[in-house]
Amino acid sequence: AFLLEKGSTKSSVDAFKKVLEKEGAAAVLIAPKVGTFAFADGGTAEIQHTYDTEASVCYDAVFTPGGKVADALKKNPDYIAFVHEAYRHCKMLCFDAGSEEVLPKTVIEKDEGVILAKNQKDWSKVAVNVMKGHRVWSREEARKVPV
Repeated sequence: AFLLEKGSTKSSVDAFKKVLEKEGAAAVLIAPKVGTFAFADGGTAEIQHTYDTEASVCYDAVFTPGGKVADALKKNPDYIAFVHEAYRHCKMLCFDAGSEEVLPKTVIEKDEGVILAKNQKDWSKVAVNVMKGHRVWSREEARKVPV
């Protein structure tokens, strides 16, 4: 799942999408609403899925493309709920440069399944390797709500 928001860049989407397609994976673009999405650096994409019509459990991993998106993401409760659910279900979460600034607004804690492109040169390779494990099982116990 590629989670788009106002400020997302096409260059970020295209770069990681190319890496995933080379591995045989597909990218599904999800945004606040269906229709034509305009990228901050030019170009558009047709969106058929929204945060509130999709569930993160339907996807193997979640990628938040880069750009000047953090302020818009922080104000979007549907985006926050989507990434929280993905984190809770031990999915790989990847944040390209600029989008990682949303993390203080979330309950997400950095672990081997939370990839920050800003801090890793080969982040896309790291992300693909984590995705191949299907889940970040080390997060399993820590993410449970105590009774």
